[in-house]
Amino acid sequence: FFYCILFCHMSALYSLDDCKKVLKGTKAHQQAFPFAQPVDWKALQIPDYPKIIKKPMDFGTIGKKLDGKKYASSKEFIEDMELVFNNAKTYNIQGSDIYIMTENVEAEFRKQLAKIPVIGHDSSSKSSTHEVRSFNETELKELGRGIANLNSKQLETVVKLIHKHQPSLIKDTTTEIELDVRELSNEFLTELYHHVKSCG
Repeated sequence: FFYCILFCHMSALYSLDDCKKVLKGTKAHQQAFPFAQPVDWKALQIPDYPKIIKKPMDFGTIGKKLDGKKYASSKEFIEDMELVFNNAKTYNIQGSDIYIMTENVEAEFRKQLAKIPVIGHDSSSKSSTHEVRSFNETELKELGRGIANLNSKQLETVVKLIHKHQPSLIKDTTTEIELDVRELSNEFLTELYHHVKSCG
């Protein structure tokens, strides 16, 4: 757990026209059909669905929002795409057919996103007021494990911290970042530690 790969789509900015291409490519995946339209929980006889999933999302709705220019930036588009996958993985049991299909289509989404050019980054970050400290090997392992368990929203802050402390890890076309906690400065590690702790 010293080493992890972060998907940094949340910090990268893309043109909304290219986002349409990403959506089209993702929808073309042979296992994407369950996500094409809103979940009809009545027809599927799953009355607990709206109780568990508070914010439904699907590719059809995302397409309409893109066509209607409802997104202010690609960040909002990506958040909705992530919401589709997170909803499916929240409601369905890990290892089930639909869960596996969700993982496969999500991987296709990342593949499609990697094909389009990055036009910028959302690199704003909060200043840290924490006292810089050092970390032993056990703490570094725990930190790596904690980072690996963060969700997409929480990883936004990690990516912002990378922009702040070690921007060389991020290239213009980067859609994933290789992060080895053993090679980071104590200042960087301290901020990561407090962020992961706040998410726990």
